[in-house]
Amino acid sequence: MITETLLREMDSIFATLEFEAMTFSSLGRHRESETFRGRSLRAAERVAATLVDEPALQASFLRRVTGALAFKASA
Repeated sequence: MITETLLREMDSIFATLEFEAMTFSSLGRHRESETFRGRSLRAAERVAATLVDEPALQASFLRRVTGALAFKASA
């Protein structure tokens, strides 16, 4: 059973990769930014896949990921 604490740790990994993508983008290093953005999306997909037996946690994680991506797209 995956705990809420573990889910927060997984969420933190996604956030770190997204932060690195934003940092590279702000430095004009768009290729590196896209690399990290792809890594963050793949990490989020892997985390969501591991939560298949925990639908409430999976939905919570996906809402946070979707919210973070929507916020970054509007910025």
